[in-house]
Order: sequence, then C-alpha cells, then structure tokens
Amino acid sequence: MRLFEGLVLANERAGEGLLMMRVRAPEAAREARAGQFLHVRCARPDGYDPLLRRPISIYRAADDELWLYFDVVGRGTAFLASLREGDRLDCLGPLGQPFRIPPNARNLLMVGGGIGLAPLAALADEALARELNVTILAGFRSGARALPGGFVPPAAEYVVATEDGAIGHAGYVTDLVPSYLGWADAVFACGPTRMLESLRRATAGTTKPVQVSLEERMGCAMGVCLSCVLHTDRGLKRVCRDGPVFDLAELQELQWRAA
Repeated sequence: MRLFEGLVLANERAGEGLLMMRVRAPEAAREARAGQFLHVRCARPDGYDPLLRRPISIYRAADDELWLYFDVVGRGTAFLASLREGDRLDCLGPLGQPFRIPPNARNLLMVGGGIGLAPLAALADEALARELNVTILAGFRSGARALPGGFVPPAAEYVVATEDGAIGHAGYVTDLVPSYLGWADAVFACGPTRMLESLRRATAGTTKPVQVSLEERMGCAMGVCLSCVLHTDRGLKRVCRDGPVFDLAELQELQWRAA
C-alpha cells in the first residue's frame, strides 16, 4: 500500500455513463493484484468536497499503467469523469485481498454485473497469462451500458446479458450460470448485492470454489473506521481489509442488503 499521485493518460467513454481511465503509476501497477482497489481522492488539490475518498476497483495493471472502470453516479465520480490527459490523481493503494486461483483450476468462470467487471478483467489477464481458460459472463441494465468487447482480453470468451434485451441474452447474467457451471473449475464474481444473492442460489449445492468481491461504501479503506464491517459465518469482517474478496461459502449467513 502506498499514497501516490498518478498521471492521467486517458479518460474515455466505455458505455453510457461509464468511463475507462488510464493512469500512469509504475510502482502501484507492479504491486497490484486482481481484486484489489484504489482509494481515490475526488476533489481538487485545494478542495475537500467531497471529503471522503472513493474505492475504485483496478480493471487492469499493465506495464506502468492502472486502468479504472467507473460509473458516474455522484459528485465523486463526476469529478473523476472531468479529469483529462495530464491531470493528477491522488490515490491510496493497492488495497484489499486479491482473488486466489485454485492450484488445479483450468477453466475459470467469471460473472460480473456492470462495473463489477473491473476486478474480473484483471483476473482474466492473470489467468490467461498462465494459459488458463476464461469465460466472462457480463450483465448490464441496457445495451447502451454494455462494455465494448475491445476492452476485454481477446483470448477470453465474453458473453453479454442485458436486461433490455438489446445485446446478447435478454435477462439477468445469472440466468447463464447453470449452463457454464459444469465446465468451470472455479467461479469468481463481482457486482451488485442482488446479483451476488442470485449467484448464491445458482451455485447452491456445488462443491466448486466460488469467490466474490463485495461492493461497499468505505470511509478510510484501511480497517480503522469500521464503516464497511459485515456479518459472516466467521464473525465480523471488514470489506476493505479482510476483503473485498471472500469465499461465498463464508457469506452464507451474510445479511444480504438490497442493492
């Protein structure tokens, strides 16, 4: 973990209301692992509004660059959307526990909802570098918000589901999981709470490992403020330090909250 200033190289549209930012940050890029995130300051150097940083998952760590995929939903992400090439980005990270690929797994199924694709793309890069097979199931509210395939590792199978039926499967991304579960040696997921609860039902009874990355509001992202604590089978856990990646089996008793 380090506090650093990254140099914005690009900030391009990646769907309706969605952006992909590339940031030059050599040391952080070398340290980053799939599933980790940055805590990003979303205010000008002379300002403090908004006061709290925002957790942003690392979409890709390549060469000297970090890629950040985000949805413009409030003041913090609106500030990020306003940044242009040459601007500086104040970051803390990489933070959190990464995904873990089981030693004997060859076929990896990844299930992402919206910007939940971010840590899965980084995991796909890692898996493909190890010559593993990757299928990414990606769910979006509409075709306009679907991530273009050019942002996805080309060696991965990329299957899209949209709730409006504009692209790919018409319906929820978790509808597709049963068709791939027999093929997969391990399952990885990130997305809204309701999607993860649906995934829990779709994978009920399987003995295959299922890891999920949780999306949660955070204050400090260092385990001090306890604003991201949740109940699990193993007691109270901090999403920022003990996660954001957890074994789904550990969360069977999680008090799932509405997204």
